[in-house]
Amino acid sequence: MRLCKEHNIAVELNGRGCLAQIDPSWIQEANDMRLLFVCGADAHIPQELSEVNTMLQLAEKFTIPKQRILNYWSKLELLDWCKDR
Repeated sequence: MRLCKEHNIAVELNGRGCLAQIDPSWIQEANDMRLLFVCGADAHIPQELSEVNTMLQLAEKFTIPKQRILNYWSKLELLDWCKDR
């Protein structure tokens, strides 16, 4: 997580069947470090795309500000962030 912070890299909350496997202390630590997040579904079929919403709800539960969740960023914000990659 330290390297994510140093290099401004977003960490993924991935909904692909791993919700029960996510360690809440990891999410809290990442949030306390003010890391960026992206919520993903890792969908392999269209019906699995809703897992993004599950991960967004999880982020809300941990009071991760929307300003640090790439899913809520505008296209211009994302492009600007990507320029540094």
